[in-house]
Amino acid sequence: MRQVTWVIMMVVLCAGSAFGQATSTAPRTAREIQDAIRELEKSSDVAKKEHDLNDELMEISKREARRQADVQRQLVVLRKSKEYLEYQAQQAALRKEANAAWETEHTRRENELKQSYMRRHAELLEGAFIDVKLPAFDVLDFPRIDSSTSTHPLAVVLASRVLGSGYKWEYSRSIGRPWGTLRYDRYLQLDDVQKREQEKDLEYRIAGSRLRAAGQEPAAQRKAQYINDILAVSSNTHGAYLRLADGLCDLNITVRAPSPDELAYARERAVEYVLEPIARDALIFLVNEQNEVRNLTQEQVVGMYRETIKTWNQVGGVRAPVRALWREPNSGSAELIEQKLGLASPFSEEEVNRLRYIMGNKWMYAFGMEGPYNEIASDRHAIGFSVWYFEHYLAMGGQTRVIAVDGIEPTPQAIASGKYPLVFPVYAAMRKGTDPLSPAGRLVQWLKSDEGQKIVRESGYVGLK
Repeated sequence: MRQVTWVIMMVVLCAGSAFGQATSTAPRTAREIQDAIRELEKSSDVAKKEHDLNDELMEISKREARRQADVQRQLVVLRKSKEYLEYQAQQAALRKEANAAWETEHTRRENELKQSYMRRHAELLEGAFIDVKLPAFDVLDFPRIDSSTSTHPLAVVLASRVLGSGYKWEYSRSIGRPWGTLRYDRYLQLDDVQKREQEKDLEYRIAGSRLRAAGQEPAAQRKAQYINDILAVSSNTHGAYLRLADGLCDLNITVRAPSPDELAYARERAVEYVLEPIARDALIFLVNEQNEVRNLTQEQVVGMYRETIKTWNQVGGVRAPVRALWREPNSGSAELIEQKLGLASPFSEEEVNRLRYIMGNKWMYAFGMEGPYNEIASDRHAIGFSVWYFEHYLAMGGQTRVIAVDGIEPTPQAIASGKYPLVFPVYAAMRKGTDPLSPAGRLVQWLKSDEGQKIVRESGYVGLK
């Protein structure tokens, strides 16, 4: 019996061992796996199709490379030919003539433009109210004012008059040529700008004016410098709102209400903004001086920016494509055109900054207050937008002009009466909870008074009354 049991056990053990050997598989080597991959590629229709398409792409690339090399050889031969050298000499002579003509025209036009703006500024000074009852402040308790680019002169006039300083308008020259191809960069060193200017190939940048506190005697000069550097500065519209939320200024004189991004920034710091209207301005539209269109309706403007109107002949101009220029998101002008006409930037601020480095300046965005003027000066089919005060007192854009909207020109009278359709208030913005008896609170209340409105008009702005 024991012998039979032992035999049965041996049979079972042998059968189990054989089953284990049959069901277990030894790991494959790398070579075996590679062979399996090759077999899969040979047997797969999709793999064969992919292989054939890749071969076709390679052949196309080879043909294109050969064609490119052939064209390059032709170009080398052409550029060494007598005819091409003669063409280059003629082109160089014409460019030299064009540059000389531009210098003559540029000097004449710039002098005329400067004289025109000087007359406007002189009219403001002549109309200044001598008997204004000013609030009592000194440089130690005067509120720190930040501002939009276009409202900065109002901040300077306000601080200068209240603190007993003088002020003066300063004028710059334009840079570059309307046909220039090298992009102007405000951060270039001066010698680089001068070098590129000598090369006659710098993109055009308009002249401009600015207002600065000024003094004759050393003490007056120190006070003026303190006003210019501390008490009446401009970080641009967006930057001024951020600085106000951070407590880096007490008052923001601004062209618009805060944007959603600025409101979110303030909420993160448990800050709210309070806005008080102190003046009036207007959204305007610019075209090249050679553009024959003199008037657009609001609907036509919207159509151009939404690309339902694509050519100028659709609005009475020449048969040419419309290039509608946007401003960068969160800029004062960009928020204004959205508030007034419902036209929001097609791209976010992050996307615009990224695409700018890829595409350069020559696309659908014009950067900075002077950007639309610079772009439109060299593109007779472009349209852009700005604000009336910047155009009338700061821009000095000799190659652009303002067009009417709905048949109304943006004159001071049309802005004051509200007849021009795109009027908006200029605000003094403060942090909510600012004490009405604090320096910022007292200054804003005074600005809204009859006496304060005299200073508003002295700066060139259209007053509330």
